[in-house]
Amino acid sequence: MAGQHKANSAYVVDSFVVASVLLPDERKLSASTRGPELIKLLENPAINFLAPKLLIFEVGNILRTCVLRGRLDQRGAKTIFQTFMSFPINYLSPNYEQTLRFSLEHNCSYYDSSYAQLALEQKAKLLTLDRNLRQLYQKAALTF
Repeated sequence: MAGQHKANSAYVVDSFVVASVLLPDERKLSASTRGPELIKLLENPAINFLAPKLLIFEVGNILRTCVLRGRLDQRGAKTIFQTFMSFPINYLSPNYEQTLRFSLEHNCSYYDSSYAQLALEQKAKLLTLDRNLRQLYQKAALTF
């Protein structure tokens, strides 16, 4: 069935979305911001998920922070990280200079800009729970 994807079945996924899927208490927090829809989408094997490699480091840092704050123990963090690493995400690098341009033009962190720039380059949708990043991406997509 690979190769039968629709043109818009590619999504760049960010750490906010991944955290909402992996962490039970984050699912509750994201319920009002389309969390359940995002979870169903992530579980769909027909969708091509993309992300910059930065996502791996961000998820690792989120889990580290959860351990430090007592939300998870180390064993739980390791299990969740293994689950995350099994997700069918294709890691790609956006154009670094264009990412800097996006960051400067939209007053957005280089980290967040890497997700938006990758989505623009791959003609993919951006899946994020970050309202500001989503709006910046939508604005940029109109002129890309």
